[in-house]
Amino acid sequence: RESRTVLVVSDLDAVRDFAPVRQALGALRQKRHRVTFVAPAGEDFIGRKSPTATADESARRDALVALFTADESARLQEMRQNLASAGVGLHLASARDPAARWLRRAAAPRAR
Repeated sequence: RESRTVLVVSDLDAVRDFAPVRQALGALRQKRHRVTFVAPAGEDFIGRKSPTATADESARRDALVALFTADESARLQEMRQNLASAGVGLHLASARDPAARWLRRAAAPRAR
């Protein structure tokens, strides 16, 4: 079979043990398939503020959003390092990014 492009869109939240992912990536790369990971990330994926929220509720929400996005950023950075060690990139996508952008990026020839 000829090589294919594999685009994985996931927040990778369920990955607790990276060994099975590394094994699957190794099998894909052995067959010369190209693998790209895209993780939806950022405040774009958090619900909007309620227009009826009080100032106190808005402040609590903003603090929670800041904590969540910082934690998510750190987790995805760790996952990026794990994937990079397996020879695969991880790109972060906002809700405004068209899916076609990631398909083009996954299919584009690799820089040497």
